[in-house]
Amino acid sequence: MKIGLVVSRVDEASMGIWSMLNNMVKFREVNANEYLSDLALALVSSKDIVYVDEADEWAKVNGVGLLLFLSRHEMRNPKPLITFHTPGNWTNEVELGGKPSQVAISEPRALTNLFREAYRRISELEGYSATLEATHHGPFVNRPAIFVEIGSTSNEWRDPKAQEFLASLVFDFLNNISRYINDDKDVAVSIGDLHYTTLINHIINGEYDVGHMVPKYVKPTPTIVRMAVERNNVKPRLGIIHWKSLDAESRVMVEEELSSLGLTVIKRR
Repeated sequence: MKIGLVVSRVDEASMGIWSMLNNMVKFREVNANEYLSDLALALVSSKDIVYVDEADEWAKVNGVGLLLFLSRHEMRNPKPLITFHTPGNWTNEVELGGKPSQVAISEPRALTNLFREAYRRISELEGYSATLEATHHGPFVNRPAIFVEIGSTSNEWRDPKAQEFLASLVFDFLNNISRYINDDKDVAVSIGDLHYTTLINHIINGEYDVGHMVPKYVKPTPTIVRMAVERNNVKPRLGIIHWKSLDAESRVMVEEELSSLGLTVIKRR
């Protein structure tokens, strides 16, 4: 699988990770803002990373099978965090790039195993924790994509130890792709969880890999449920419904949609 890295010049975390990675992988500039190595390609943009819409066409032209966006992370109550998620917008509200009601293709194996490896190593990065987030924000790309992020303030974005931590993780991924994407665990989609998943123990214990996650602040519709299931490059077998987060009508609809798509439903109460 050919990997494409997307970097933003106006994102301190993105540039820091990119700089550290360049000490591990020797990239050469092949066109303006485009770089190549034996392990990956890279696109370096002057736009904020959630608006790098050209990444999709660039990936298509270059035969890229998976995009990794190197990025900062922001949150209302900031804390040092390493986080991963698939990009996309579930509804017509577009606050941070992307297209209305369109999500990227999730790569459950790579997404989950990048998180697992970060979680395993996180003690190396004092004061930080690692997590998985719900699918959110842009840009829209019609291919597998993962955001790899340092959060959550400029102190962490500029932290060379955090930058090196993620650069080392990406380097390991590029050198051992088969280890990250070849496992036989069931794939799950999650509907109604918190933005930062509450499924960490199940994931770390290897019960399943996760693809798209629809958070509780998004009211599910049949279209959203179908997108969550169908926009994965590994067919999900499990549909996790966070029962208490949904109203009675939504519970019935989500369960029926997941069942009609052939998924085994898990009601998490």
